[in-house]
Amino acid sequence: MYDVVVVGCGPAGAMAVKRCAKLGLKVLGLEKYPLPRHKPCAGVLYPRVLEDFDVNRETVASQVIGVKIVAPSGTYATVEFSEPGAVVYRKKFDYALVKKAIKAGGVVSDDCRVLAVHQSKNTCKVVLKNRIIEAKYVIAADGVYSIVARSLGKPWSKENLAITIQAYLKVSPEDRKTIGKHFEVHYNALTTPGGWTWIAEREKDIVVGLGYPLKYLKTGKELEEKLLVFIERRFEEKQIIKLETYMLPITGPKKPENLTVGNIVLTGDAGGFIRSDTGEGIYYAMHSGLAAAEAVHETMNTKTPLKEAYLAKIEEHGLKHLYLQTELKTILLDNNKIEKYIKKVKKLSERFK
Repeated sequence: MYDVVVVGCGPAGAMAVKRCAKLGLKVLGLEKYPLPRHKPCAGVLYPRVLEDFDVNRETVASQVIGVKIVAPSGTYATVEFSEPGAVVYRKKFDYALVKKAIKAGGVVSDDCRVLAVHQSKNTCKVVLKNRIIEAKYVIAADGVYSIVARSLGKPWSKENLAITIQAYLKVSPEDRKTIGKHFEVHYNALTTPGGWTWIAEREKDIVVGLGYPLKYLKTGKELEEKLLVFIERRFEEKQIIKLETYMLPITGPKKPENLTVGNIVLTGDAGGFIRSDTGEGIYYAMHSGLAAAEAVHETMNTKTPLKEAYLAKIEEHGLKHLYLQTELKTILLDNNKIEKYIKKVKKLSERFK
């Protein structure tokens, strides 16, 4: 019997395992893939991630010195960071977090695919292929396709998801200079309705992707076609190494009443902790993992209802604002509004240089 089983060992899960261990809980992390494992993601960390967490140098692919947001007309605004952020190799970054969780006293088992999670009044049963593991609490950090959420009857619906495609490129030194270590984000209501296109520079390659809500997808081929057109226009010399697609929750966190069910807590992409206007998720995933672990610990020690404890910890970790609509989110289906917004940001950024 474990105090806590954490399903999924990405940023949310690894942070949950580490915090549970440091709080003195008997914790087991389960990762369905052999570690280290690949994770489709641009890997952009804004400076706040480096401020709040210790990021291993060997996981960093490049610095990020600011964000460049581009309107359909080509008008752009550049926002420089006071301290640099980073682009990380997700395979290395996630594995480093897992190793820190183990060092803190947590136990992690990889290549363990969870089939279902059931709960009675005081016990959660985590069903694997050849065994059942029992725990007092389960923290679900198993991503957008969360098996735990499905077991609870609370999977993401089509309305909540964005579909993305990402390419890894080799480009010329001249093309690389045009990026200038900025995270480049293009907004266009016609090509990426409700979404965006991004470019992130890494040491040996460039990551270019686009995504938008699944409900606006008309054909299965359009994502790749749009991405290839963008790459052709943006770069003079390029070689596409690999393409990959993945889903993101795009409507913000699940309703508060759906983030906990009995003794089970949803975190990371499973809980929807991601910015719906930029797709930024790593920072919020890590904090949601900490919040979940701290909420479980508080419930075990003070008998505070888990739902109440988790919502309080979400607010404490600065995640409550993810429920709010940002100005940017409200304009992503109107190119005229996008143009005005970026011109406004341009004026503000120039004023405060």
